[in-house]
Amino acid sequence: MVQIVFMLLVLRGVFSANILFIEPVPSLSHYLWHKVLALELVANGHNVTVLTHELEKKDVLENYTVIRIEGFYEYIDKHFNVKEMLVQRNEISSLLNLDHFTKLTCNYDFQSVGFQRLLNYPHDFKFDLILFDTTGPLCLCGFVPRFHNPPVIAVTPFLLSPYYSYLIANPWYTSYMPHFLTMYSNKMTFFERTLNLIYTYFDIMHNAYVSLPYQHQIASNAFNASLPDFVEIYKQFSLFLINADVVIDYPTPLLPNIVLVGGLQIQPLKPLPQDLENVFNNAEHGVIFFSLGTIINSNMFTDEDINAFLNVFSKLQEVVVWKFNVNVQNVPKNVFISEWLPQNDILGHPKTKLFITHCGRLSTQEAIYHAVPIVGIPYFVDQTENMARLINKGVAVYLNNKHFTFENIHGVLTEVLHNPKYNLSINTS
Repeated sequence: MVQIVFMLLVLRGVFSANILFIEPVPSLSHYLWHKVLALELVANGHNVTVLTHELEKKDVLENYTVIRIEGFYEYIDKHFNVKEMLVQRNEISSLLNLDHFTKLTCNYDFQSVGFQRLLNYPHDFKFDLILFDTTGPLCLCGFVPRFHNPPVIAVTPFLLSPYYSYLIANPWYTSYMPHFLTMYSNKMTFFERTLNLIYTYFDIMHNAYVSLPYQHQIASNAFNASLPDFVEIYKQFSLFLINADVVIDYPTPLLPNIVLVGGLQIQPLKPLPQDLENVFNNAEHGVIFFSLGTIINSNMFTDEDINAFLNVFSKLQEVVVWKFNVNVQNVPKNVFISEWLPQNDILGHPKTKLFITHCGRLSTQEAIYHAVPIVGIPYFVDQTENMARLINKGVAVYLNNKHFTFENIHGVLTEVLHNPKYNLSINTS
C-alpha cells in the first residue's frame, strides 16, 4: 500500500487533450506545415483530428485522425482556371480571383463526405481545443459553436492579412506595411503608399461586405443552424500563431496574443535518397536546385519555356536538380529531373549553391535558414511580397515568369552564382 501511494505521489501528471485541427485552405504546403505542429501535439500525448483536403498516404500515429475532404482538386480543375489566378494581371483582379476561389472551396466543402462525417459527430461530443487555419476562408468556423465553443487558436503558414488584423484591432499602417499582393518594400514612394492604401482597404471592405457575409449565409445552410456572426467568433480566438520571423519580415506592431513561429516546418536534415546522393557526389562545381512548390503545376510551362531553361542549364558547369512532373526530352547531362525531391535536405546540403524558387513563404524561410541565395519566380498571393523582401535583404534576384528567354534566365543565374554579394548577404542575414 505504501508503495502504491509513493508511486501516485511521484508520477508525473498527464493531461491529454482532444484537439480538432481545421484546414480550410486546399494546399499541400499548408498541410505539411500544420502536420509538424499536429504531430508535436500527438507526441505530447494529445489526440488530434485533422479536417483537410490532402491525402495522407501513410499511417502516421494511432491518435492522429485525418478526415479528408475528398475530390476537391479534381473539382477545382474543372471549375476554376488556376493558371489565370497564378498569372497576375493586377492586385485588384487577383483579390477577386482569390475570392472566387474561396467561394468555390466553401461550396464544395459543404457538399463533401468529409464535412458531413465531422458534422455528424455525436451532438454532445466535445473538443478541448480547436486549431483553425486563418489564411483563407472562415466558412468552416461553424464547427466552433457546433462543438460547444472550445478555445480556438488561429494558425497560419502565411502572414496575418490586413482584414484579419482589422477584425482583432491589430494595427495595420499602410505607409510601411505592404499588402501581400504587391512587390513593395516597407520603404515605399508616395505613389506606392497611395496604391498600397487602395489595395489594402479594397481587401478589407470586400471581405467585410461581400465575401464574409456570403460565407456566413452558405455556412448557416450547411450547418442547418443559426450561426453566430463569424466576426464575433473570430474575435474570440485566444491566440494567433503566425509564420513570420524578424530575420526576413518587416517590423510590424503586434498584439500580445500574436506569436511569431517562423520556420516551424524546418526539420533536422535527413540523408538524401541514393540516386540523389550520387548526383551530389558527382557535382564537382556544386548544385542548383529548381523547385516551384506544390501549387504551380509543371504543365504551366510552354515548350519554349522548358527549352529556354534547358539551353541555359546546358551551358552551366553546375548540376541542376529540378522538381518537374512533365516528361522532358533532350535533357542535358548535368540536369537531374524528378517529380518529388526532399527540399529541406537539398537546401541543407553543402554543395547547394543556388535555389530557383516561386518564393512561397516556406521555401523562402528554408533558403534563408540554410543560407542559399535565390533566383525568385513569384506567381501569386504572398510570393510577390516575399520576393520584394528577399531583394530588400540583398539575397535574391527577380526573374519575371512572363519572360523566360535564354538571355533573361542566363543573366540572373550568372549574377547570383558569380557575384559574391548574395552569399555574403544571406550568410549575415
